Amino acid sequence: MNPKVLAPTSSLGPIQLFLRHAVLSVCLVPIYLLLYRPDVIFLTRLGFGAWYSATGLVLALMLGISPWYVFLVCVSDSLAGTLF
Repeated sequence: MNPKVLAPTSSLGPIQLFLRHAVLSVCLVPIYLLLYRPDVIFLTRLGFGAWYSATGLVLALMLGISPWYVFLVCVSDSLAGTLF
């Protein structure tokens, strides 16, 4: 019996895949910093929860693309904490 060769999960080469992740990482940091600002937090009535936009972005990124972005998120959050 011949073992079946699994098809690659991505049609991109390693350089294109690296560039895609690099562009996404470079775009994530300023977007996270803009959403981290206290002006952007959506507040509802008193006593109800508030929607924190930066957390939603991070959750979507880590669930949708890769949990390895947690390291970039930690750096972005530290940067946002020192700036704001």
